[in-house]
Amino acid sequence: MNDTVLHRVYLCAYGGWEAPRWMRRWLARSDLHRAWLCGFHGWFEDAGVKYGPANPYPPADQEAEDLEDWSETLTRYGLPPG
Repeated sequence: MNDTVLHRVYLCAYGGWEAPRWMRRWLARSDLHRAWLCGFHGWFEDAGVKYGPANPYPPADQEAEDLEDWSETLTRYGLPPG
């Protein structure tokens, strides 16, 4: 199967498209079904590490999440406090 087609199916499923049950049954155990399933559940691999529901991708700025005072974070980055 062409990687471009599999990637498109993955992205459609990742975007929230749900394949009808009859289509999933018809495509069961195929590469297309696996691509759809991985996209639908949000599974992907980055730099050799697999991410998905059981191992979520870390937030972009964990330090900002830990701070209770957002005005302090904004000031540190040169923005006017909220």
